[in-house]
Amino acid sequence: MLTGKMRRPRMVLGRTPVPLEESVSDGDGAQDKNGSGSTPIPDTLDGVEEYLRNKIGHKSPDVILRRLVIWTSPELEALLFYIEGLTSRDVVNMMALRSVMLAERTPALDAGRLDRENIATVVSTHLMPSGQIAVASSMEMAMERVLSGEGALFVEGSRECVLFEAKGWEHRGIEEPATEKVVRGPREGFGELLRANTALIRRRLKTPDLRLDATVVGVRSKTDIVVAYVEHLTNPDLVQMVKKRIDAISVDILTDSGVLEELIEDHTYSPFPQVQYTERPDRFAAALSEGLVGILVDGSPMALMVPANLASFFQSSEDYYERFPFGGPLRALRYLAGVI
Repeated sequence: MLTGKMRRPRMVLGRTPVPLEESVSDGDGAQDKNGSGSTPIPDTLDGVEEYLRNKIGHKSPDVILRRLVIWTSPELEALLFYIEGLTSRDVVNMMALRSVMLAERTPALDAGRLDRENIATVVSTHLMPSGQIAVASSMEMAMERVLSGEGALFVEGSRECVLFEAKGWEHRGIEEPATEKVVRGPREGFGELLRANTALIRRRLKTPDLRLDATVVGVRSKTDIVVAYVEHLTNPDLVQMVKKRIDAISVDILTDSGVLEELIEDHTYSPFPQVQYTERPDRFAAALSEGLVGILVDGSPMALMVPANLASFFQSSEDYYERFPFGGPLRALRYLAGVI
């Protein structure tokens, strides 16, 4: 079970978790614990393209750098940057290429009225119909988002770039969990795609109090993590403790929720698990409704739930669906088997 004290940092994957209060100095080229920096975006497309090719590799066949023209008066040059295989080709074609290259001229797109401060903002507002759009001012942020499946549009003369949602990689469909099969109950299970997993949770908890707070762990892997809880129901101190432990982690790569479990638990050598895990969205949602905190890791179908107690490991998802005359004796048999 998680307690109020922080555990002793351990060496994991070549790095040691660092306290939250340890900060890194600001300035050009500075990096935080997850490897992000603050290199300004060059104001020329040649400078942007040279930087990207040097950083990511000019021989990588999946790295796409495409020059195009924005239909302003006069015309503006732009550079489209995305990773083939991580992005949806249809989204890139519809949202970026057609919207930017075939847009009708409007007074707002008059290049004579644009300056370095508002080019990216005007382009994102008037030309990009994608649902999630952001503006980045550093090359590190642009590369990090593109390597997560987004697209980036750089405009000649601007020190900002437009980031648009374009994720579209191949992934496993929603299937019944192999480790938690039930006779009665839903047949849906978590997969490796984080956004699909959060959607499964929201389908079961249609409340505005549901919170899905995102963070990133891993200097090189940049693994997305979501901390899930129900506001006004979950103890705020527990939520802050979980977030603090996750933020204190500094590792090169986080491959699975099992690694995260080892990094946040209290007693490493205890034979008793201190964190629950499940592949079932219904069990995860039930735990949140009981005041627990859930953790989802991108690329892992196993969701974590804290805190854990001994009784929780004798429960099954079917206990929620069977009537007491049937479910009660089955749970009693589990306790008896555990004692024996």
